[in-house]
Amino acid sequence: MIRTNLHKSFEVIYENVTECPLREVRLNFFQLVYTVSGTGQYSINSHSMAFNEGDLFLITPNDCHEFDLAEPCEFVVMRFQKSFIQEYSWKTIDHIECLLYYSSNLLGSVIKSETDKKIISTLIEGIVQAGSDDGIYTEDLMRNLVNGVIVITARNLSIVKPVGLESSADKKIMDIIDYIHLHIHSPLLLKVSVMAEKFGLSETYLGSYFKRLCGETLQDYIGAYRIRLIEHRLKFSDSRINEIVHEFGFSDESHINKFFRKHRGQSLASYRITAQAE
Repeated sequence: MIRTNLHKSFEVIYENVTECPLREVRLNFFQLVYTVSGTGQYSINSHSMAFNEGDLFLITPNDCHEFDLAEPCEFVVMRFQKSFIQEYSWKTIDHIECLLYYSSNLLGSVIKSETDKKIISTLIEGIVQAGSDDGIYTEDLMRNLVNGVIVITARNLSIVKPVGLESSADKKIMDIIDYIHLHIHSPLLLKVSVMAEKFGLSETYLGSYFKRLCGETLQDYIGAYRIRLIEHRLKFSDSRINEIVHEFGFSDESHINKFFRKHRGQSLASYRITAQAE
C-alpha cells in the first residue's frame, strides 16, 4: 500500500501514460481524475469498473485506488487539500466538503448530466491550456478553473443527497449524515433508538429534526442511500449477490431482494442484467 501526501493546497498534473505509475495508492487529499482519452479498468476500495473518455472520478482521502490501462491514456489529475475548498468563497453551496465525501461509497464517473459533461470537457481544455502558460495570473486562473470542476462535481453529487441540505444544514445534521454514511453497512447502528442516543436527542425529535432540515424522513434517506450503493455494486462491480447481502448487513438473499424490489420493482439479478446491457 502506497500512501501519498500533498504539500500545497492544490496542483494539476497532465499525464500521457501507457501504464499506471502507482498501484494501490491511498491519498490524504482529494483527487479528481479526468480521462481525456483512452479506456481501461478503474478500481477503488476493491471495486472495479470500466472507464472511458470523458469520465471523471473523485477519490476522497483514504480511498485506495488504481488504474489498469487497456491502451495509452491521457489524464488530467486535479489534487486539492480540504483547505482549498474551505478557503474558497462558495455563494450557494454549504458544506461542500461533506458533499465531496458523499461520493466515497459511490462507484463510476461522478458526472451524470450530459450537459455537465460538455462543460467539464471545456473546463479541462482550459486547464490544460492554462497549465502550459507561465504568464501572469496563471495560478489564479487555474484555481478558478479547478473550482469550476468542483462545483460541477458537487452539482451532480447533490442529486443523491438530501434536497434541503444546502440551504439549512448545520453541524449536527452534517454529523448525522456522516454517521449514516459511515455505518450504512451496519443496520443495527442505524436504528432510530441507537442514533438518538448517539446524538443526545429523543427519537421523536431526531425524526422531525432530520425531516425539517433534509426534506425527507430519516428512514427514507437511509433507504435511498443504501439502494444507491447497491445499484452501483450491481452496475460497476463483480460482487456476487451473496457478497452484497453480507456487505450491507442483510440476513439473506431473500431479505435484500424484498428490500430492493420494494424500491426498484425487480430483483437484484434482474436489475444487474438490465443495467449492464445498457
